[in-house]
Amino acid sequence: MNEVVMFLILSFLVMFLLMFLGVPIGWSMMVGGLFGFACAGMLSRGLYLSSFTAWSLSTKESLICIPLYLLMGQFLFLSGMTSKLFEMAMSLFSRLKLKGGLAMATVVACAFFGAVSGSIAAAISAFGPVVMPEAVKYKYNKNFLATVLAAAGSLASLIPPSLNLIMFGILTETSIAKLFIAGIVPGCLLTLIYCVTIYFMVRRNPALAPTILSPMSWRQTGRLGVSNLPVMIVVALVLGGIYLGWFTPTESAGVGAGAVLILALVANKLKWKQIADSFLGAGRIFGMILVLLIGAFIVAGFVSVSQTVPVVVQFIIDLGLSKYTFLLVIWVLYFIMGCLILSVAMIVLTLPLLFPIVVSLGIDPIWFGIFCNLAVEVAEVTPPVGLNIFTMQGVANDPEVTTAGMFRLVWPLIVGAHVLVILMTLFPQICLWLPGTMK
Repeated sequence: MNEVVMFLILSFLVMFLLMFLGVPIGWSMMVGGLFGFACAGMLSRGLYLSSFTAWSLSTKESLICIPLYLLMGQFLFLSGMTSKLFEMAMSLFSRLKLKGGLAMATVVACAFFGAVSGSIAAAISAFGPVVMPEAVKYKYNKNFLATVLAAAGSLASLIPPSLNLIMFGILTETSIAKLFIAGIVPGCLLTLIYCVTIYFMVRRNPALAPTILSPMSWRQTGRLGVSNLPVMIVVALVLGGIYLGWFTPTESAGVGAGAVLILALVANKLKWKQIADSFLGAGRIFGMILVLLIGAFIVAGFVSVSQTVPVVVQFIIDLGLSKYTFLLVIWVLYFIMGCLILSVAMIVLTLPLLFPIVVSLGIDPIWFGIFCNLAVEVAEVTPPVGLNIFTMQGVANDPEVTTAGMFRLVWPLIVGAHVLVILMTLFPQICLWLPGTMK
């Protein structure tokens, strides 16, 4: 075995040991990477890379979009605009008179919220207090509705603007704008698949959703449509501006955050303390993400020095594995990691090693970005430790909502996500067609 490859293995062992001992993931990656450089007699090179990476990332324009998109989501949540999105979705599904309409409305509302905030936790936190009281009103199984929200909240990692896609773009130097546009069709398809899955779940077990939504008058629906029109315009401006080439992702984030703030102030829905808290909250999360990125680039630097990628690619070729088999291995890996760590950490930990191999195998980076985020999304609701399930239990704060109950009900939704993966693999243009038409 190549000596440097052995040092790479040792550096990963150190990194995982530190994480196991409770050291934050970003700092564990930094120490692990520098340990590898030190073992190889290149500590000065590692230290230079650390300082240069910290400076270059701190001044990188594309990173500014992360706190701005977080701000946009916070402004929407604190101003109460998210509840209006849910009410609008409920009014539309009340027209269809379907059992399970409340759950379907939750999925659609989360999809719309995902289009203005890339945070999964924000989506679950925003809709949990709004959705769960409706479970009592319409006699829904609370675990069923909580499970749907936990899965639908993950749409924020697929539908742009997505924090995970931004991280993927920065780490792999892939166009963030094209990744955003590539996520639109799969995100809409997954929303549809979840709704169809809910329909069949309720049809098989009517006790999950025994009643239909109370019908709303056309006047009520019209009023809700008008009240949600400003948010819809913001969504169209943010995504349409990127697609048409009017804005970069960073510029669109600034436009979106500014537009939502102005709307909230005009409607007198935000107080100055809430605005200050939103800025502080976005700054804290951004600081955590910045540390993760610095650690990831240090590890990526040592992976490059070790020349491991050509060795692994040759090993895969010698085993006779196809690129599809390798993707299956990655999918299983994310399933396992989803039991232990957050989605952002999964991406940061794995991409320095996996992405060069993916490119060497001829897999399209844009397609892999969507695949990677979908895998992360599914991992976060998969037993035994689906982190979104635990988040949802905390948000619900109801003794009737249990992790065991949600884990029993989440499997059909997981199968639905796998259907999308199969469709994406058979028809890659699901992801690649729209980015190919960008101006």
